[in-house]
Amino acid sequence: MRNTLPMFSCLCLLTLLLWSGCLSGIHQGQFALFNEKQLDERHETIKQLRKAAEQGEVEAMHELGVQLCHVWRYCSKTDTSAPIDPAEGAKWFRKAAEQGHVAAQFHLGSFYLHGIPGSPEETTKEDKIEGVKWLRKAAEQGVGLTTLGMCYVRGEGVPENKEEAVRWFRIAAEQGEPNGIYILASCYFQGEGVPEDKTEAIRLYHIAAEQGDTGAQYALGECYYNGDGIPQDKTEAIKWYQKAGVNWYARTGLIRCYVNGDYVPDEEELEEWLSGLRWLVEFANEGKTAKEKDYWQEQAREAAELLREIDARKPGAS
Repeated sequence: MRNTLPMFSCLCLLTLLLWSGCLSGIHQGQFALFNEKQLDERHETIKQLRKAAEQGEVEAMHELGVQLCHVWRYCSKTDTSAPIDPAEGAKWFRKAAEQGHVAAQFHLGSFYLHGIPGSPEETTKEDKIEGVKWLRKAAEQGVGLTTLGMCYVRGEGVPENKEEAVRWFRIAAEQGEPNGIYILASCYFQGEGVPEDKTEAIRLYHIAAEQGDTGAQYALGECYYNGDGIPQDKTEAIKWYQKAGVNWYARTGLIRCYVNGDYVPDEEELEEWLSGLRWLVEFANEGKTAKEKDYWQEQAREAAELLREIDARKPGAS
């Protein structure tokens, strides 16, 4: 797995992938433990929201869009007791967005940029331009600043312009948004859109990391482990990898420490690593776009390599 910080382009791709899976707080694990009663309650909530939305309540329109997308992930498509149509959810986002609801504008823009959840159709150039239009409306009201910035990094819906991207990241950072601080730090670290300044990058990583941003915590771990921009300190690196917790890159950092003899996990933690690595190998062919497919295939190759290295450390291995 990587021995230095991921390149900025990889950071951007990872962020894009996260957008497509976590829009409006829709995280694949967030409601995985819902029982039947809780799902029934959610179905009833949707019915009430639909009634209010049809009567013109803007907040209900937005929340209905959110709930439709939540239900899509956890209900069978043969279940007719509740709506399970994220495309309809997108329509409600549009209705709310057109009436000035800022979160709906952000969600609608994200859908245009990356597609409606579950849809096999790739977004077009025109879709991305429309997406940026709505993202800009939201960003100008303080929502989704880093998302709009990433559009400029990737040239998605707008011409590539890393200086303009940094402008939006800086606004987010100045508003105290931990992820904005983290991404701005990454710009300084890589010299993307600003002159390279690793001292400033690490200062910002510390600020974001102390506020709980797992990306920044992982980045600090990498800096300390590799002595990149800061004196090498593997104990400090392990501390930040552990703080990052759910961040998979941070876990691979800990795995690297284990493979190199710098860290000893307990059996439960080791098994968790193995399960995660096997999962990555199985997802080698995931992704809708060519870039997403390339990303998952690279992750699968690196995961397979780590599995081999872990096996080599087992007692009796030659």
